Amino acid sequence: MKLNLIMPAVLGVCLFPLQPNLVCAQAMWTPATSTEIDLAGQEVFNIRTSEGGFSPQQRAETVRERLIPILGIKNIHPDDVAVIQTVPDKYASIFVRHQLLIRVDDGLARANKTSSLSLANAWAAKLRQVLPQASVKQNH
Repeated sequence: MKLNLIMPAVLGVCLFPLQPNLVCAQAMWTPATSTEIDLAGQEVFNIRTSEGGFSPQQRAETVRERLIPILGIKNIHPDDVAVIQTVPDKYASIFVRHQLLIRVDDGLARANKTSSLSLANAWAAKLRQVLPQASVKQNH
Protein backbone atom coordinates (compact mmCIF):
# COMPACT_ATOMS: atom_id res chain seq x y z
CA MET A 1 0.00 0.00 0.00
CA LYS A 2 1.39 3.40 -0.99
CA LEU A 3 1.42 5.91 1.86
CA ASN A 4 1.60 9.66 1.66
CA LEU A 5 3.05 12.08 4.18
CA ILE A 6 0.54 14.73 5.12
CA MET A 7 2.31 16.14 8.14
CA PRO A 8 5.68 17.89 8.24
CA ALA A 9 7.35 15.13 10.22
CA VAL A 10 8.13 11.45 9.81
CA LEU A 11 8.19 9.40 13.00
CA GLY A 12 9.48 12.36 14.95
CA VAL A 13 12.14 13.33 12.39
CA CYS A 14 11.78 16.94 11.37
CA LEU A 15 11.52 17.66 7.65
CA PHE A 16 12.84 21.17 8.27
CA PRO A 17 16.31 20.28 9.63
CA LEU A 18 17.89 23.53 8.46
CA GLN A 19 15.47 25.53 10.58
CA PRO A 20 16.37 24.53 14.16
CA ASN A 21 13.99 27.09 15.64
CA LEU A 22 10.99 25.06 14.43
CA VAL A 23 9.26 22.31 16.35
CA CYS A 24 7.84 19.58 14.13
CA ALA A 25 4.26 18.40 14.24
CA GLN A 26 3.15 14.82 14.82
CA ALA A 27 3.43 12.41 11.88
CA MET A 28 0.38 10.95 10.23
CA TRP A 29 0.02 8.74 7.19
CA THR A 30 -3.00 8.29 4.96
CA PRO A 31 -3.40 5.66 2.22
CA ALA A 32 -3.22 7.15 -1.29
CA THR A 33 -6.53 5.50 -2.17
CA SER A 34 -8.36 7.21 0.69
CA THR A 35 -10.71 10.09 0.03
CA GLU A 36 -10.42 11.29 3.63
CA ILE A 37 -8.17 14.16 4.62
CA ASP A 38 -7.09 13.70 8.24
CA LEU A 39 -5.11 16.12 10.39
CA ALA A 40 -4.03 15.60 13.99
CA GLY A 41 -5.99 12.35 14.07
CA GLN A 42 -9.27 13.91 12.96
CA GLU A 43 -11.10 13.71 9.64
CA VAL A 44 -11.39 17.21 8.21
CA PHE A 45 -12.67 16.50 4.68
CA ASN A 46 -14.03 13.50 2.81
CA ILE A 47 -14.03 13.97 -0.95
CA ARG A 48 -16.78 11.69 -2.20
CA THR A 49 -17.26 12.86 -5.79
CA SER A 50 -15.36 13.22 -9.05
CA GLU A 51 -15.01 16.62 -10.68
CA GLY A 52 -13.30 17.93 -13.79
CA GLY A 53 -12.12 14.46 -14.81
CA PHE A 54 -10.50 13.79 -11.43
CA SER A 55 -11.57 10.87 -9.24
CA PRO A 56 -12.27 11.44 -5.54
CA GLN A 57 -8.90 9.82 -4.77
CA GLN A 58 -7.07 12.13 -7.19
CA ARG A 59 -8.81 15.15 -5.71
CA ALA A 60 -7.86 14.04 -2.18
CA GLU A 61 -4.26 13.58 -3.30
CA THR A 62 -4.24 17.15 -4.68
CA VAL A 63 -5.45 18.47 -1.33
CA ARG A 64 -2.76 16.46 0.48
CA GLU A 65 -0.12 17.95 -1.82
CA ARG A 66 -1.44 21.46 -1.13
CA LEU A 67 -1.32 20.77 2.61
CA ILE A 68 2.41 20.08 2.65
CA PRO A 69 3.54 23.72 2.26
CA ILE A 70 0.61 24.96 4.35
CA LEU A 71 1.66 22.73 7.26
CA GLY A 72 5.12 24.26 7.03
CA ILE A 73 3.79 27.75 7.69
CA LYS A 74 4.77 28.89 11.17
CA ASN A 75 2.13 29.60 13.79
CA ILE A 76 -1.07 29.17 11.82
CA HIS A 77 -4.12 30.55 13.61
CA PRO A 78 -7.80 29.76 13.08
CA ASP A 79 -8.36 33.17 11.44
CA ASP A 80 -5.82 32.21 8.72
CA VAL A 81 -8.50 29.94 7.23
CA ALA A 82 -10.93 31.70 4.87
CA VAL A 83 -13.90 30.63 2.78
CA ILE A 84 -14.67 32.49 -0.42
CA GLN A 85 -17.67 31.74 -2.59
CA THR A 86 -16.09 31.91 -6.03
CA VAL A 87 -19.22 31.11 -8.06
CA PRO A 88 -22.55 31.56 -6.23
CA ASP A 89 -24.44 28.28 -5.71
CA LYS A 90 -21.69 26.36 -7.52
CA TYR A 91 -18.22 26.75 -5.94
CA ALA A 92 -16.78 27.87 -2.63
CA SER A 93 -13.07 27.65 -1.89
CA ILE A 94 -11.10 27.25 1.32
CA PHE A 95 -7.85 29.19 1.57
CA VAL A 96 -5.14 29.14 4.22
CA ARG A 97 -3.15 32.38 4.30
CA HIS A 98 -4.22 33.11 0.72
CA GLN A 99 -3.20 29.63 -0.53
CA LEU A 100 -5.95 27.56 -2.11
CA LEU A 101 -6.50 24.32 -0.23
CA ILE A 102 -9.74 22.97 -1.71
CA ARG A 103 -12.55 24.00 -3.99
CA VAL A 104 -15.93 22.72 -2.85
CA ASP A 105 -18.15 22.16 -5.87
CA ASP A 106 -21.88 21.60 -6.09
CA GLY A 107 -21.37 17.83 -6.59
CA LEU A 108 -19.60 17.54 -3.24
CA ALA A 109 -22.30 19.68 -1.69
CA ARG A 110 -25.10 17.50 -3.07
CA ALA A 111 -23.30 14.35 -1.82
CA ASN A 112 -23.34 15.95 1.65
CA LYS A 113 -26.94 17.22 1.28
CA THR A 114 -26.00 20.90 1.55
CA SER A 115 -24.77 23.86 -0.50
CA SER A 116 -21.15 24.37 -1.55
CA LEU A 117 -20.87 27.42 0.71
CA SER A 118 -22.34 25.60 3.73
CA LEU A 119 -20.06 22.60 3.21
CA ALA A 120 -16.99 24.83 2.76
CA ASN A 121 -17.89 26.66 5.98
CA ALA A 122 -18.35 23.36 7.87
CA TRP A 123 -15.03 22.00 6.61
CA ALA A 124 -13.29 25.31 7.35
CA ALA A 125 -14.62 25.17 10.92
CA LYS A 126 -13.03 21.71 11.37
CA LEU A 127 -9.83 22.96 9.76
CA ARG A 128 -9.71 25.95 12.11
CA GLN A 129 -9.80 23.55 15.07
CA VAL A 130 -7.11 21.11 13.94
CA LEU A 131 -4.77 23.04 11.64
CA PRO A 132 -3.08 25.04 14.42
CA GLN A 133 -2.34 21.72 16.19
CA ALA A 134 -0.98 20.08 13.03
CA SER A 135 1.17 22.90 11.67
CA VAL A 136 4.75 23.83 12.53
CA LYS A 137 5.21 25.87 15.71
CA GLN A 138 7.78 28.62 16.19
CA ASN A 139 10.01 28.08 19.23
CA HIS A 140 10.16 31.03 21.59
